[in-house]
Amino acid sequence: MGEVDLSNASQLGELLLAAVQGGGDVTLDLSEVSFIDSTGIQVLLKAVKRIEGRGRIVLYHPGTLVLNVLKLIKADLMPGLQIVEEEP
Repeated sequence: MGEVDLSNASQLGELLLAAVQGGGDVTLDLSEVSFIDSTGIQVLLKAVKRIEGRGRIVLYHPGTLVLNVLKLIKADLMPGLQIVEEEP
């Protein structure tokens, strides 16, 4: 399983910046991400703010730990962000 942290968050940020520039929905499959730190969260939230009103960031199947972090900071309530959870 992968991690999004200080070591690779800037690469994610660059990819997301390019992806959100055109607008529309951008889907990230997080099913293999086991950990995300505050740097990774900041990258995601920055992308959500950039795309707001022109599309959405869709976080597909975040793992339990990642989902708990997103809900803890109330990211699931942000306009421009959709979280698609695993089916039970």
